[in-house]
Amino acid sequence: MGISDIVDKLKNNALFKISLGSKELFHSNFIESILSIESPEWRNFSKIFLEFFLDCELEEPFFLDSSREKNHIDIQLDLYDNPEKLLRTQKFTIVIENKVKSLPDKDQLEEYYKSYKSTNKDNDKFILLSLIEPKDFKEKDVKPWIFKTYRDLSSSLLLALKKTENTLPNRNGKISFKDLVEEYIGFITALSDLGQLIDTKKEDSYDFFEGEVSGVNLRKLRIHDLALKLKFQQIKSLLKQELVPPKITGFRICGQLTKKIHPEPNAIYLNTDFTNSKALVDATVCLGRIMRNGNDINLYHCLSVQLQGDQLRYCSYLHNTVSEKKDKLSVQTIKEIHSKLIPGLRKEWFDNTVLKSQFLKIGLEAVRKGDGRREDRTQTEPPGYCKFDNEFYFRYDIIAKYDVKEGQKVPRRGCDQTTIVEILNYFIILMTYINNNKSSIIQTLTLVDSNYSYLKCE
Repeated sequence: MGISDIVDKLKNNALFKISLGSKELFHSNFIESILSIESPEWRNFSKIFLEFFLDCELEEPFFLDSSREKNHIDIQLDLYDNPEKLLRTQKFTIVIENKVKSLPDKDQLEEYYKSYKSTNKDNDKFILLSLIEPKDFKEKDVKPWIFKTYRDLSSSLLLALKKTENTLPNRNGKISFKDLVEEYIGFITALSDLGQLIDTKKEDSYDFFEGEVSGVNLRKLRIHDLALKLKFQQIKSLLKQELVPPKITGFRICGQLTKKIHPEPNAIYLNTDFTNSKALVDATVCLGRIMRNGNDINLYHCLSVQLQGDQLRYCSYLHNTVSEKKDKLSVQTIKEIHSKLIPGLRKEWFDNTVLKSQFLKIGLEAVRKGDGRREDRTQTEPPGYCKFDNEFYFRYDIIAKYDVKEGQKVPRRGCDQTTIVEILNYFIILMTYINNNKSSIIQTLTLVDSNYSYLKCE
């Protein structure tokens, strides 16, 4: 079965269409709702489903309380021996982290487990529910998390339905519980099939960033976000595999650089995101830290390489680590500091002609671009740059791709189609350049005034 066949199945599924408003919330809400109906018949369905899903036997008496987004947990199922709150004893809790639209992140799972509070934590079960299993880490790397896919969810629901279908009444007398769950099973089975077919290899062409995968326009079906998130997280995994000796040395590979993290020297932070209806992947290295009157203000200056759409971006990023509210710097402070740093980076970073690759466009469009659509730019800001807020400035090259003329793919302006491995190799070149030239880059920088100083990250 190909992607086009799966798309046809999804087009005809009512629950799929309902889910388009908020895909991840829809699934968590649906799963929680069918497990939380309070009646002996439905309680039996929930028990049998969980026994299949968790591959364990649940003892009677069995009573279940469920919740959504309690302490930032997607689904929490509390199992008890009595329905009365004053009389019951809790057996254990099932924590489900749902990742239907994205691949799980190892650091994120570890953070979820650390922040989870329970008096019975050793007996509780932690389930990662994902469309596809992660490739860059295993269950043993994130204990006690147990991996379950939407295929596991589908088969467990189907088995529970077969065991109980003759005892389940109609819900509200309008639609049978059996019909509702069967429609959902069909939906997530097709979704799981789609996830399994979305695979990214180094030798693949980089021609899917607009949402067309294997010749099927997934943007029309409004599931391009799901496909692109998976594709770019697979690119991130491939990049992580490439950032190893002898291709690159002296770096430790880390996950996302969140606001709570103090960037480490000689670390590369890898991240994926989805903004403006496009997926992205970036790699970030800390160049130095900004001091004010000799005091640490939790402000780090980083250089990033970012891939989004057909843009390869050379970025300057001011990272304000915020552990407590008092650590957050004002927008004006970050703006003043960054606007002064930017001009000095132009020669060594933004417009360094050494940083060029064959897969980037030739001809008139070989000039590195900036500005973009910046209606808020004033004369006091450095011209020639795109930016997000005041923390993130960048200039970019355009990546070569095919035009489609009369149904045929034609290389644009004489360029060959770019492959994933070309992009990965260029990331390595840029990371190596930053590492080897930190001192010379820092020498070009100008700070706001004498109250500020710049310390190399080392």
